[in-house]
Amino acid sequence: MESQRMLDATSPWGLRNYWKTNAMGPLTPAAIEAFDEVFMSAKSPASQVQLEHLHGALHRTPPGANAASFAGAKYNLLVNAKWTDAGRDEENIRWARDGFAVLQPHLGSGAYANYLVNEPRERVRQAYGAETYDRLVDLKDRYDPANVFRLNQNIEPTAPVL
Repeated sequence: MESQRMLDATSPWGLRNYWKTNAMGPLTPAAIEAFDEVFMSAKSPASQVQLEHLHGALHRTPPGANAASFAGAKYNLLVNAKWTDAGRDEENIRWARDGFAVLQPHLGSGAYANYLVNEPRERVRQAYGAETYDRLVDLKDRYDPANVFRLNQNIEPTAPVL
């Protein structure tokens, strides 16, 4: 339960959130400078730019071995806009998107799909990688052709049953 609660202090109930995420390679001087630029331009004191260090079994998992392979990535980046006032939605969402664009040249391939927010199908596919995504579609076709489990980062079946 401790790991489930580790972000509770910085993410209390009621905060508005918008996230952008991607795997990231080494921290070059240019990447650190971009990271600092994004962090310092945050529109809310609750907003975060996080780097999660990937190591151990997750880092060693070869591509295609499971749905969450980060082989070759050193970090997972999360640009997380957090704010309370609904009137500031546009400003904070724009900050996350613009900040993610600033960091784009330093990003690798793939992303932690659980951190994706309101992304189109192609972005979900990119997060998993084409080969893994296609394997997940095959599983979806076999076990959930009616797309009952379709919330969050949906893997759509080839031909949803209506």
